[in-house]
Amino acid sequence: MNTRRVVALTLALVATIAISSVIGVVLINGRADSACTPAIPPVDPQATQAARCVAATLDDWRSRDVMGVGQQLDVQEPARMRAPLEELEPLRPAVVGFDFDELLNAQAFFGHDPVPYLSGLARDGLLLTATWHPDNPVTGGRFDDRSWSSIDELLDPASAPSASFWPAYDQLLAQARRFQDEGVAVIFKPLHEASGDWFWWGASTPDTYRQLFAQMQSRAYASGVHNLLWGYAANPQRYETDGDPIAYLPESIDLAGLDVYDDEGSTSLTTTDYRDLQDAAPRMALTEVGPRGSTSGAWSPTVITDTLRSEGLYAAFALLWRDEPQPGNRYQISSLDGGVPWLESCPNGLCSLGAQ
Repeated sequence: MNTRRVVALTLALVATIAISSVIGVVLINGRADSACTPAIPPVDPQATQAARCVAATLDDWRSRDVMGVGQQLDVQEPARMRAPLEELEPLRPAVVGFDFDELLNAQAFFGHDPVPYLSGLARDGLLLTATWHPDNPVTGGRFDDRSWSSIDELLDPASAPSASFWPAYDQLLAQARRFQDEGVAVIFKPLHEASGDWFWWGASTPDTYRQLFAQMQSRAYASGVHNLLWGYAANPQRYETDGDPIAYLPESIDLAGLDVYDDEGSTSLTTTDYRDLQDAAPRMALTEVGPRGSTSGAWSPTVITDTLRSEGLYAAFALLWRDEPQPGNRYQISSLDGGVPWLESCPNGLCSLGAQ
């Protein structure tokens, strides 16, 4: 190999390393790099290289005291799926969220497959995080149908609710395996906000919920799905009916977080239970955050970073939800006053949480 080519290749390698350092994605989805060594190993002992790379990225962000900006997508229809990111161009977040149930609906009812698009985002360096809002396994109603909520029956494989719930979960695992085949990992936060009483899986006994969470993990491992980082997304205690989110904390997780929605006029976040979860979990995030029921968008995400800095808290990422057409609620970054300027202040979707 001639000297000129050696120099050119060396410069290209240096440039690649420099770019990776700037965007803060040390080792990303879709990159099989033997240097993916997270400070905290994934709870799945057979975690894929992609999962280890995502964990290493989260740990790198923590070491540099930066937080990833996240944006949830509605993946059911192609235009709606792309809109929250297209409206931000040329800016982009560092984290993208979706829901596995909506992904399955997209394939079954809307005739399109979101997996290639989401996998492409991951290969471009964005981290993927997912929720799961399954229908009520007994009534067939939506996730907020609490006319049946005896989730202890799901622990019995011979029960009628199990005969509906676990096949639905297996469909989710089949989609997770497709991401795995693409070399992509997902931060998975199933059955979230379990200490509240608004979803059918919520307000059970903490021990029952922890057992169900562990069975979901065991079933994923047994089916050969090892590209999931396991997340626990809780709600802060606001009402007398809310349980203690620490009591519901699963035994083996890679990340915990709070879903925090405050009134549009709030100038700080509700951080009830945040510090306790942060002390108990290996990593911490704002797994959902934004204004509650905003129809005007008169809210700036600077509230997020200002609160974390002032209270000395750390979040690996802060995921803002997508807009909802009914009743016209605004949640996504592009629809909030101050949303785009806030993202502009966070180079490559990474906000500094250090002293300003």
